[in-house]
Amino acid sequence: VTAVIPGRSKEILRDRPCNLRDKNGRIWCWFFPGLISKHRQRQLTTAILLLSDNSRKGLQIGPESGSNWRVNQKLYRPAHLCSAKIGAVCYSPCWYEQGRGPPDASAGPSLSLVNDPDALQFLRDTQEVAALLGAILSLIHPALFAQGMELMKTLYKNPHDLRNPDLVLDTLAIWASPFTALSIISNRSTPMHRDTLGGMNCFDAVMSWGEYENGRFKIPAAGMTFRYDSGTTIYLDTRTFRHGASAVVGERFCFVLFF
Repeated sequence: VTAVIPGRSKEILRDRPCNLRDKNGRIWCWFFPGLISKHRQRQLTTAILLLSDNSRKGLQIGPESGSNWRVNQKLYRPAHLCSAKIGAVCYSPCWYEQGRGPPDASAGPSLSLVNDPDALQFLRDTQEVAALLGAILSLIHPALFAQGMELMKTLYKNPHDLRNPDLVLDTLAIWASPFTALSIISNRSTPMHRDTLGGMNCFDAVMSWGEYENGRFKIPAAGMTFRYDSGTTIYLDTRTFRHGASAVVGERFCFVLFF
C-alpha cells in the first residue's frame, strides 16, 4: 500500500504496511507493523531489564522542570508501575559530543559507553535486532546502508585520531548495524518534534515493543496516524518531518537507530 501525502483531508489511521512518498515519488517513510517477532521482543525485554538491574548509569531521567523533554519526568509512566527502570540513554561508537569540550575536540565513543561498563553487554544482547533493522535499511535505502557501513570500516581501520580508541574498537566489534547511534527509551510518551541534530535526508529506524495498548505514532505533515503496536518499526526522515508517539496503556519500550 502506498500513501501519497494528502492536501487537506481528515487524519488517516494506518495499520497495514505502507510507504509515504512526496509528489516527486521520493519515499520518506516506511511503516512495518509487526516486523519484530515476539521471540526477539522477549530478547530485548531481557536486555533492558538486565541493564536496569546491573547498570549504575544506564537509563537516565531528569526533573519535571528540566528543559530537555527527552528526560523530563512528566512524560514517563510512573516508576512503580514499570518492571524496568524508566529513562532514556544514547550509545554511539563514535560521535562528537554536543556542547562538551572545546570546538576542535576529536570524535570518540559516547560518554554513556565511557562511563558504563555494562553498556557493551547491552549492545551484545541486542545485536540480533540491530542487525535486522540494518538489513531492512539495505533493502529500502541501499545507498544509505552502504554509506553507513563504509564509515564503520573507516573508523575501524583508523581509530588512532579518536578519543579513547580502544573503546571505539571494542564497541565496533559488537556494533551490528550501519547506523551511527542507538537510543533506548523506557516508558515515555514523545511529543511532536523534529530531530534537528540528525543526518540530512537520512532514515532513522524507530521500533516499539512491550505489553501495552493504544499505541499511536503521528506524522502531521502526512495527516496520518499509525497504529504503533508492539513490534512495529517505522523508518522516517526524522530531521525533516515532525513526529511523536502518544502515551499508552501498559509498559512500552522504544529502540531507535539513527545517524
